[in-house]
Amino acid sequence: MSSGGKNMTSNKGTLSILIVLEALLLSAMLLPLQAADPSIRMINHISKTSGGFDPGLILSNNSQASLYYTMTAYSAEGDILVSLTKSMEPNRKTYKTPQELFGSDRVSHIVISGDPGIDLTTTYTSVKEGSSPAHVGESKVQAKKWRVYPGDWSQVWDGLAIVNTGKEACNITISQRYWSDFVYDSKVIENVSVFEKKLVVLGDLFPEKSIAHFTIESDQPLAVMALRGTYADAPTSYLWQNDATPVYEYGQPPSGSGYHFAEHAPWYECPEELPENAVIVPAFEQVYHYFGAENHREIEQTVVFPNETNWEQVGLQFTLECPENGLCDHWDRSGSIQLVLNPDEERENWEYLELTRFITPYRMGMCQFIDVTPLAAYLQGEQKLVSWIDTWVGPGHSDGEGWRVSANLVFLPGQKQGPREVINVWGRRNLNLGNLEEGHDIASQITPVNIDIPDWVTKVEAHLIATGHSFGNTYNCAEFCEMRNDIIVNNIPFSSIPWRGDCEFNPVSPQAGTWRYDRNGWCPGAIVLGHQIDITQALQTGAGNTFNYNVLMANGEPYENTQTNNATPYQILSLKLYLYE
Repeated sequence: MSSGGKNMTSNKGTLSILIVLEALLLSAMLLPLQAADPSIRMINHISKTSGGFDPGLILSNNSQASLYYTMTAYSAEGDILVSLTKSMEPNRKTYKTPQELFGSDRVSHIVISGDPGIDLTTTYTSVKEGSSPAHVGESKVQAKKWRVYPGDWSQVWDGLAIVNTGKEACNITISQRYWSDFVYDSKVIENVSVFEKKLVVLGDLFPEKSIAHFTIESDQPLAVMALRGTYADAPTSYLWQNDATPVYEYGQPPSGSGYHFAEHAPWYECPEELPENAVIVPAFEQVYHYFGAENHREIEQTVVFPNETNWEQVGLQFTLECPENGLCDHWDRSGSIQLVLNPDEERENWEYLELTRFITPYRMGMCQFIDVTPLAAYLQGEQKLVSWIDTWVGPGHSDGEGWRVSANLVFLPGQKQGPREVINVWGRRNLNLGNLEEGHDIASQITPVNIDIPDWVTKVEAHLIATGHSFGNTYNCAEFCEMRNDIIVNNIPFSSIPWRGDCEFNPVSPQAGTWRYDRNGWCPGAIVLGHQIDITQALQTGAGNTFNYNVLMANGEPYENTQTNNATPYQILSLKLYLYE
């Protein structure tokens, strides 16, 4: 097993290099498994703590707002170990080991997605005295062909961490080439599974050639990272990232001149003008929500949308105003706009799909514009929508007289985007938290759902909207405590921690009340987008898949409310699946 370098002529030398690689590598990532998507961000390699290097992860948010991110940890074989979604407060940095973050020593590589303002860097610190640590950032490029130039193998070794980010298993061909591209030799790594990682020391496979380079090719997109380091017997241990150049970048960024919603995160303030080519359909126009002699907390509306389906984007412009006399509800109230999936049934049997969730500000209005493109298939023809605000005030009340709601659906023509199909798992519903007794716990309120995923599906995202409410309970839950929401897919948990740590920066201000206080999944005066989590690799296509749900404390411990103040901590949740072909 020759390595091609003077210090790598023995199995022992080769093993030491593999340990270094297995203890130190990195590269590109993915929006929760948008396999074959150019926006993948990945750390290609996480070393084992026993491999001679101590790995660490540095997360940083240099913005002025709390940002959300999802990190999905994979085993070397490509299996999902853990998926964790949470927020990071403005101007913060954290350092944690992979074991601390994921609770597993099997983590091989990581995919990160969410707000692009979150930056992930991996550190590798040698246990050898007098050595220099390595810092490697995210890689964001996938390609079907890569080029790497080697160093002087008498002094250094060259290694690769290769991850198959495609949609199916593939063979990977590594070729040693002359500068004219004449092939000296090729080696094939066969049947690499989706998101499986392969580690390669080039000197193990090829003899050293002074005028040569290497290509890495496949029929599936690959994330490739090249590392170079000194041999184990060198007086000082160095490791650094070598350049791996994509010869053909897989995929192109989304085309079109539509509205850039992400640029307006996380508050999504309404623009002064909408795009000129927008088709605007009013759904609600200053409908008055109040409670009193009449109950107008919920208002129904029949809306006729265009039958056209080729929309590049669909936006929802939501406006909340005080009543005509200016006496807004004094309190922060939960609200929602939902679509009725079976309007011909009796009202008590209606099934709801949540278009958006919001929390009203204290005593003032707001206007926000969000992306609802994944739901475009439902927004055509005649539909029944329901607007709801959990207000308990009305005309003459000392705490204000309610709210007025307007909502427009904004359709932008272009190449059709979004999923082929949407599956509504749960419409808006309440879960009582903190009681662990059988019959009152979460398991007694959630019945696992079995869902068939068609054969044509290549990607599935779960869109979870979860907000915590009530305070004065143990740990001040569920409004003012950090909680973890687990979507459990075929017994694999996908965790989300929706804590909002940026309420004080809300431009809908200054409000009355405690609007600056951070909360579990929401801020007063803000739309609640929820989290979209890629669950593809936990699913079986052409078969049934079991979905379950749980709510824990952020540290993974069960939540038990031991207070007896007659308040009940609860969560409002909805869940839908986006199926892409």
